Amino acid sequence: MQDHAERLDGLGTTIFTEMTALAERTGAINLGQGFPDTDGPSEVVEAAVAALRGGANQYAPLPGRAGVARGGVRHSASTTGSSPRRC
Repeated sequence: MQDHAERLDGLGTTIFTEMTALAERTGAINLGQGFPDTDGPSEVVEAAVAALRGGANQYAPLPGRAGVARGGVRHSASTTGSSPRRC
């Protein structure tokens, strides 16, 4: 007896299965899925609530948000000494 519908043959696995297997093979921690064991720091929860109430409830634009990108550039420059041409 088959354990699945024939129309599913050839579809392969999900990205979650692939990334979990990769993490297991390499000894990495897979942060791509799952649920945390705690609620996290209250200041992070409050920041999320404030952001949602302020309308930040959509996916970021594909090119990203300029302020976040600049923050990443500053952090990278301060920790690695890198200096990208533009952001």
